[in-house]
Amino acid sequence: MDLIPSKLRAEWAPIVRNFIIEFGGLESVISEVVRLSSTPSQFNILCNLNFSKRVDLAEAALIEWNNDSKKIVSDSFKKIREITGKRNIVAHSGFSVAIYELDNGGTHYKFGMAPTYKKSELWLTKEHLERDTALLANLSALIIEWIPKDYLADKVG
Repeated sequence: MDLIPSKLRAEWAPIVRNFIIEFGGLESVISEVVRLSSTPSQFNILCNLNFSKRVDLAEAALIEWNNDSKKIVSDSFKKIREITGKRNIVAHSGFSVAIYELDNGGTHYKFGMAPTYKKSELWLTKEHLERDTALLANLSALIIEWIPKDYLADKVG
């Protein structure tokens, strides 16, 4: 038995797929910043931290490397944390249906994603995920730009 109607699955699957792919790319970039900002033995431990702790470490390193852009880096990492919460909904909750009674006596159904594990006002639509997918790609590119090229050359070589 399929719990998700095929039309709904077909509409959402490419959007969710792209969101998860871009989030995975961001996670790789975050891990790379943590690697570049630590010694190999430190990274062996740090890479096992949960994602939110690695985000904190990457933000601290990027602020240190780009102190003149501290506010821009901090604002970008605030967005990363917001999107991480949405990623958790996508990965752990699934679909929700909101049912509204219309003034004319009819019924309106709204499909989306919402946390099933706690009360929240957050309701994700396809449009939210499409917007956040583009934002994830932009944030990954910004982080790569913020890694000092001379620092990168020292760590790679």
